[in-house]
Amino acid sequence: MASLVTPPRLGIVAAMSLVRTDSLTEPLTAGELQELKQRRRRGDFGPQAGVRQLVLGALAVVFLGTVTATGVGQVADVVRHGHWNLFGVVWLLALASMVFALVRRLTPIGGWRAWAKLARFADHNGLTYRMRSADPSYPGLLFNLGHSRASTHHIWAPQGVLADVGGYTYATGSGKHRKDFEWHFAAFRLPRRLPHLLLDAKSNNMAGFSNLPVVFAANQRVSMGAPFDDDYTLYAPEGYGLDAFYLFGPHVIERLVQAQADYDIEIVDDWMFLYTRQRQDLTDPATWQLFQGIADEVLSRFSRVAQRYHDQRVEGLATGVLAAAAAADARRASPGRPAVAPQGQRLRNGLDLRTVIVVGAMVGLWVLLQVLR
Repeated sequence: MASLVTPPRLGIVAAMSLVRTDSLTEPLTAGELQELKQRRRRGDFGPQAGVRQLVLGALAVVFLGTVTATGVGQVADVVRHGHWNLFGVVWLLALASMVFALVRRLTPIGGWRAWAKLARFADHNGLTYRMRSADPSYPGLLFNLGHSRASTHHIWAPQGVLADVGGYTYATGSGKHRKDFEWHFAAFRLPRRLPHLLLDAKSNNMAGFSNLPVVFAANQRVSMGAPFDDDYTLYAPEGYGLDAFYLFGPHVIERLVQAQADYDIEIVDDWMFLYTRQRQDLTDPATWQLFQGIADEVLSRFSRVAQRYHDQRVEGLATGVLAAAAAADARRASPGRPAVAPQGQRLRNGLDLRTVIVVGAMVGLWVLLQVLR
């Protein structure tokens, strides 16, 4: 259970420093663009596209060329005869969708010069821009899924509240069964380690189902009452409901609801992660203003409460496996960042109801077919 103790002498986590966004709106000069291109070729912004990306790009160009030629032939047929045919319409729609998908996949928001603006923005604010960083070592729920994991077009800082923000991709399966997933995230540092908490935003759910790729056991849901429950489903490890109430006090909840950010929020170890499937435009000053608001209005209040939090279960553990695990966590936590008992460090996964529905429907269809025979 949570208890109030004297705050450690770490000081309250400072609000995120206000970033300068003028470099995002001012046009790039020819000299700036040339210099940034030279730095890109030197690898200052991370590795260039790998062999797989180059091969896929070449195949896509060949395929699109074939489709384009076919589409042009259909347009010529329209011009000659003055009428559309279904085949031509289908080909042109397919061409448009594939071109859009390819451009969206291979370029950051804002076109081919967006990466240059992000690089200049990072320079002006003492940050680091990378086009791609393989296998980021974060503890969040997204960062251990699948394979070929990478942060993409992201900006990070070695210190401060806002640690990293950008895109994130991973893949499952291989060959023709390979499926690629694209997310966008922001990582904030917390002043100490905390129990694992998840706020599943209802605004980005589909048909009542969470958009998150991981499902947690339903008995870990914690109701905070309206208006919080109208916007989020909160998960806390079993037995940590009161801790969640303590950490998400009325002032924190008020600021969180007012922020109206369309993100799922995960608190794990000493990190807070924001996740979204929607593309967050880092070249838009409004995106950075949103992060500034979250840091100033939500995270600053949450951090003040978090620094007073203490997990009494750590002292109450008997000797044995759990005590050893807690001791190991305490060593990682350091004297200024107290440990969390093992049972509070991670949420338990649950059964995906969508899978149950699909399997049930398949079984029902099979039974129906057997009856109709």
